[in-house]
Amino acid sequence: QRFASNVNGVTNFFIGDWEASGIVTLSSGTWFTVTDANANFANSDGQQRPDVAQGQKANGKPCVTGTYFNTCAFADPQQGSFGNVGLNTLRGPGVENWDASLLKTFPIREQQRFEFRAEFYNLLNHANFLFAAPGPQNGNNATVLGSTTFGYVTAARAPRQIQLGLKFYY
Repeated sequence: QRFASNVNGVTNFFIGDWEASGIVTLSSGTWFTVTDANANFANSDGQQRPDVAQGQKANGKPCVTGTYFNTCAFADPQQGSFGNVGLNTLRGPGVENWDASLLKTFPIREQQRFEFRAEFYNLLNHANFLFAAPGPQNGNNATVLGSTTFGYVTAARAPRQIQLGLKFYY
């Protein structure tokens, strides 16, 4: 009504009293620890950490086209030794998500009204990549040296979704 305060009642019924809201999520990414699929080096019964390759940086330019991080920065440790890669040495993909909603109430009578709602999730349709799809069945093999997906992002968060709703109060 600030911009169209002199409109008639019918026009105000449709263009007046809209409510808008939104949530913005910006995150730089979660830290990961690179592990080694070959557990024979330290006679371990599970995954262990690899060694840092000389002259390489994990967050440096990828040495293999299409990978998210420099996979050449990691190597199998010597037989009988543990790897020297530290905890959380690799930052994963970040998140940029913009959600918004519009709401309009249409009064009918004193106790009756319609409520229209439009909700937009990931409004800008920004690609938010993941190393693996969430869930226990989708192991995070992108950070396991020796796996076929080592270094690759293999999933993404949901694309833009739009939801419309109409509710009647009586």
